[in-house]
Amino acid sequence: MAWSDHPIDIFAQLPDSCASVMPGERLRQHLNPPIEMKETKLSKLTARLARCSLDLAHSNSKLEQGIARRKGAEKALKTGECRSAKLLDESRDLQKHLQNMSHQILTAHEDERKKLSLLLQDEIVQTLASIQIRLLTLKKEVKMSDEGFKKEIATTQRLVRESARMISRFARECGIQA
Repeated sequence: MAWSDHPIDIFAQLPDSCASVMPGERLRQHLNPPIEMKETKLSKLTARLARCSLDLAHSNSKLEQGIARRKGAEKALKTGECRSAKLLDESRDLQKHLQNMSHQILTAHEDERKKLSLLLQDEIVQTLASIQIRLLTLKKEVKMSDEGFKKEIATTQRLVRESARMISRFARECGIQA
């Protein structure tokens, strides 16, 4: 508190060295204190100013450190964001590649099934045509001896069994369970 802040308490604030002086004199000394008092007050203010300056420098240092940490964190976030965007793009590319590969695999399976189906159909048709021819031959030979007729029936039965085995084999190769 300054010497002249509260004029009502002026005499209460004066040092004891001024107590023996007359009231008017005390006021004059109060308004114009001795040099020792000025120097003491100045040194206190200087010390206080130095403490405040140190505190301010310390606060500024902490603020600068905080700013540096924040800038580092912002840089790390930007770097992470760029890396995340890059990884997302790579992930999308891989997903498209996997979709294309899956489509190619499915197409290849379907093509293989079609080939097997056509092969099976061709062999079955040939076998059935052969059976049909045998049956027509049997019809014409009915008039012949029983021995020739029995031979033709046995041959036709053998063709039917071979056709059944062929159909079963192709079904297994295609993954079809009977």
